[in-house]
Amino acid sequence: MLDKRAIELVEKGMQGKGLEEEEIAELLKFSPYSAEGAHIRWGGWMLARQASQGVAEVHAQIGMDASSCYKNCEFCSFAACNGLRPEKLEMPKDEVLDYAKAYDEAGINLLCLMTTASYDFEKFLDMGSSVKEVINPETPLLANIDDFSYEQAIQLKEAGFDGIYHVVHMGEGEITNIDPKVRIQTMKNAREAGLTLSTCCEPIGAEHTPEIVAKRIKQLIALEPTSAGIGLRVPVPGTRFMNDPRKGKIDWCFYSGVMRLAIGTKIALCGNTYLASDSGSNFGWAEVGTNPRDDAERTGQRAGIGHGVAESKYGFASVGWKILEGPSQGWRI
Repeated sequence: MLDKRAIELVEKGMQGKGLEEEEIAELLKFSPYSAEGAHIRWGGWMLARQASQGVAEVHAQIGMDASSCYKNCEFCSFAACNGLRPEKLEMPKDEVLDYAKAYDEAGINLLCLMTTASYDFEKFLDMGSSVKEVINPETPLLANIDDFSYEQAIQLKEAGFDGIYHVVHMGEGEITNIDPKVRIQTMKNAREAGLTLSTCCEPIGAEHTPEIVAKRIKQLIALEPTSAGIGLRVPVPGTRFMNDPRKGKIDWCFYSGVMRLAIGTKIALCGNTYLASDSGSNFGWAEVGTNPRDDAERTGQRAGIGHGVAESKYGFASVGWKILEGPSQGWRI
């Protein structure tokens, strides 16, 4: 028989108005492999379909450089402290544009350009403007870059960007050279400049208790993002966390289910494509180029990394999701 409290919390979450911090922590204390864990995933799946009317989206990201990054996020393959990347390695502009055009032709709903903190800001603006010229002008374009000022946020907007992907990492300021207050200020700068926000509760490791994760989820919700995600830490070879056990599909599903019940119906939720089909997520990512969760120069189609557009669409459609045709909505303030 299911735990009564789990049933109560799932029922409350399925109303679509979110959960309190203590309630989120309660859900996270159940085992992902228990009957309660399965019930939580079911609740998240049902609410995700309600939130998006059963329509899934495929967003895409181009990792444009793999340069050694001085921010030293110890879980990241780009961190200079891990010594996995060359001092400077950037994707040529023509390759970036080729990837952007290919993604556009494949029918993506949103495109994000990602760089390390070492990437030149003016070069990034130019790249964004050029990418905007080769994709559907209505397709939202997001920037995943270093922290920036309000003035720079205005420049991003003028270059054609509609929003940003920005995160206050778990352990920010402790296992990174980043001040969490600066991260939050960057998000505020973006919003004030007319850019929307995509964010994530990541990377979650074994040391992060249900209470810590629940608090971060509530902080994330308060930022009023257009979309969000939740991610478990990937033990990248060569990093400090390389010997951590890699979590399986059920674990990822469980966290997605809790996250959906926690955030309600107003925020889109991303996840690994195959998890999105049976937990709380309603969009997935296709990725090419470099990736902080991968030690390769060009991310391959590995478990949880580098899914292609066709693969992502198939993953959703195979379990009954419809796929959005055309640009993702709600990214312009």
